[in-house]
Amino acid sequence: MVDESLSDPERQSRDRALDARVTALLYELDPDQRVAMVLKTVHGHTVDEVADLMERKVDSVRYLLRRGRARLRKLALADPAIAEMLASWRET
Repeated sequence: MVDESLSDPERQSRDRALDARVTALLYELDPDQRVAMVLKTVHGHTVDEVADLMERKVDSVRYLLRRGRARLRKLALADPAIAEMLASWRET
């Protein structure tokens, strides 16, 4: 969602603040969940690629992603901007 009422510097500042909040939430996850989430969501790897990179089975990575998303959603309940972003993530 783009807020057209914000100038570029304001938008960039808001985006940096959102990035910092998301990063803080990621550090609330179990380390394996965090790695799987970052590889899949941030870096855009497929589940198969994440499994190879983490040396885990595909089903294990799917489990980590499900648990990580569920935990992030729970943590994001108090932050509507993050909750909206997480809701847009496609379930795998």
